[in-house]
Amino acid sequence: MEQYVIKGGNPLVGEVEIAGAKNAALAILAAAIMTDETILIENLPDVRDINVLLEAIAGIGAQVDRIDKSTVKINGSTINDISVDYEYIKKIRASYYLLGALLGKYKKAEVPAWSLPSPVCHPKKPRHLLESFLQYRFLFLQP
Repeated sequence: MEQYVIKGGNPLVGEVEIAGAKNAALAILAAAIMTDETILIENLPDVRDINVLLEAIAGIGAQVDRIDKSTVKINGSTINDISVDYEYIKKIRASYYLLGALLGKYKKAEVPAWSLPSPVCHPKKPRHLLESFLQYRFLFLQP
């Protein structure tokens, strides 16, 4: 871990740029697909989870324009698929944010049930545990 050792009685002077918070950014990115307008999001942290979620958003058909490492434009009007590919889901836990965004916009969404956050949603767990998890999040399943 890096550290700075400051000696002396001199005041500190300068500027520090603070990167955006990853968990907040993940929710904001997912929410951006809920509108058909182009959304500009700035101050994104340049971390794997953000990049994977942007790939998943592009994968369902939304227009994703990465302006630089911390800025992106997203337009959800071109979404043509409500099924989030498991290749994205398995890489980051936060991909389930897309489930809520798609449900909010289209009233339906598709993801493999066993791909939702562990330990509740596992292929060997009974379906009622998955249903309980989703109902806890105010979602209701159709048979």
